[in-house]
Amino acid sequence: MEKIIKLKERKKKMKETLLKILEEYLKVFPEEAERQKEYRKYLEKAKENEVADWNNFDGHTVATGFIYNKEIKKFLVVHHRDLDMYLSPGGHVDLEDENPLNTAKREVKEETGISNLEYININKNKLIPLDIDTHTIDYNKRKNLPEHHHFDHRYLFEINKTTEIKIAEEELSEYQWVEIDKLIRNPKYEIIVNKLKKII
Repeated sequence: MEKIIKLKERKKKMKETLLKILEEYLKVFPEEAERQKEYRKYLEKAKENEVADWNNFDGHTVATGFIYNKEIKKFLVVHHRDLDMYLSPGGHVDLEDENPLNTAKREVKEETGISNLEYININKNKLIPLDIDTHTIDYNKRKNLPEHHHFDHRYLFEINKTTEIKIAEEELSEYQWVEIDKLIRNPKYEIIVNKLKKII
């Protein structure tokens, strides 16, 4: 019974956390009110048990870590087998993460083996990401997952020197270090690349 109560509390807290992050994010980027309408609508509509549920195909809340290597002045991207494209490491928000920043850190470690990350905070509230993006994920034939939206919380991290990368081979095939202008080959990264250029 106690476990059920704690689970309900985590679900409620996660939805509250995501709504609060979006509210604070729009104070930093008020010009993005229109861009974030769909995400706001999703969060307000979703039940507490749906915001971190892989089976909710209204959309999934995810988090991504953009990793900047200060030594070689490049970003890390990994090749995703199902999507057949290079992306920054990231994945789905779980209740155990408590917030999307923790998700980004966990996913980076799981997908690349990197744990010595320095988080680059853009706000006094460290949970506010550099970017929140809504994009469509196509039907996944291997996993038989329908088309759905990802609501992506994007955080910036740095490492001081090149480190060994151990990719999660079940989902990823390889990795590259790329210059910032090559990130924009992914059209979903156009807005965050413009933000990154003001920081890096």
